[in-house]
Amino acid sequence: SGTSYDANLPQLQTKPGGVAHVRIGDHYLDIYSQEHHSVVHFPALGLLYGGEFGSDIMLPAVADGSDGDDEIETLRLLASTLKRKNFQLYLPKYGTRDNETVGVMRRLAADVAYLNGLKNHVGAGLERGDAVETIETASRGLVPPERRIRVCEDVHDVNLERIIQSYSKRM
Repeated sequence: SGTSYDANLPQLQTKPGGVAHVRIGDHYLDIYSQEHHSVVHFPALGLLYGGEFGSDIMLPAVADGSDGDDEIETLRLLASTLKRKNFQLYLPKYGTRDNETVGVMRRLAADVAYLNGLKNHVGAGLERGDAVETIETASRGLVPPERRIRVCEDVHDVNLERIIQSYSKRM
């Protein structure tokens, strides 16, 4: 990356479940905060930044200390914002931008399906008393075929570990 520049914007800290409306010139930037993630929307331009979510090339990442629920809630927030706000362009952290509402909704739905599948798989396996290695091996099928590349498999392994840890703490 290149030289960084000071944007002369105030620092702010948001709370989970909150929203910050930051005025930039004549427009506002909306920052919707969750426990582990944030969604940024620039309504005047119809830009929606989804961070780790809605990528066409990467799996969504489960944050350290999360059981996947916060990520699913963030995906719901993205979908809700997409449907009810002026939308022109979706910007994921990784992958291609998308200006089609239906295409972005498909991406978000795929992320929800992956995370729900992973949570259900881990929960059911632990409840049955399966060995962690058995759960890990069987979970490989949850990675969509188009994402069976090393970087996505690494994300999947970390997601699996974090969800197993969160379920183990509850049991």
